[in-house]
Amino acid sequence: MNHAQENESISRYRSLAMIYATNLWHEKNPENRANIAMYLAEVATTLARMEAEEARKFKEASVS
Repeated sequence: MNHAQENESISRYRSLAMIYATNLWHEKNPENRANIAMYLAEVATTLARMEAEEARKFKEASVS
């Protein structure tokens, strides 16, 4: 995966997290909120790993 694809993927996960967070905020049904919260947790976990990897790459590039 090249750098542009990686950034695009991170951007997609950021957007997805925002969408799920907004949906969670507006949802009235407790069952639906629980499901949305689980989806949000999965997306947030993946995004956190991707962001950590980008931070590692940035730090390595800064040292070089």
